[in-house]
Amino acid sequence: MRLDYNFVIFRKYYPLPRFDYRNNTVLLANKTGHERVDSTITYRWENKIMKALPEYFFIQYTLSGAGIVEMNGRVHKVDKGKAFLCTQDQPYLYYHDPAISDHWEFIWFGLSGLSGQLIFKSIQRDFGSSVELSPTSKTITQMFKALEFSEREQWKSIVQISVFANTFLLFLIEDLRKANSQFSNGRMDDVLEYVRNYY
Repeated sequence: MRLDYNFVIFRKYYPLPRFDYRNNTVLLANKTGHERVDSTITYRWENKIMKALPEYFFIQYTLSGAGIVEMNGRVHKVDKGKAFLCTQDQPYLYYHDPAISDHWEFIWFGLSGLSGQLIFKSIQRDFGSSVELSPTSKTITQMFKALEFSEREQWKSIVQISVFANTFLLFLIEDLRKANSQFSNGRMDDVLEYVRNYY
């Protein structure tokens, strides 16, 4: 599902409800957003100056235009169809550069929980921190669903939020494995087995 907006620059940002639950180990969906920026504003995020939880992690996916992300000493251009994966405990910087694109439109999905962060880091290790995903993949469909649930205030319980987050990570693993069929699947099989057994 694609959300359509009639204005050039926008920011839709939704923190998900916490339901007064505080446990930094349990995997939970945390926040979601849909943004579009252009050269009329400066857009730049650096986790060193953000006050996110140490167990926070997220994925950001480009719908159109392009941006730049710097992670682990490497610079990546993230244009349409590309995503990047970041964890709060690793340095990163991302920004819009008018020299490479007149705009950058993207969706993002943030999660928290040490258990999920371990899985997320294994995905980064096995597939990289900059990946390609089809706009019709289960991962991207799930990201739009998170936006839809947030706009309609359909988050009703901590169980719903946790199940959604776990399903999202499984979809991400599945989509990346399909996109990279020559990848050695042994380690990811272990991750999938762990998630199925414990969630």
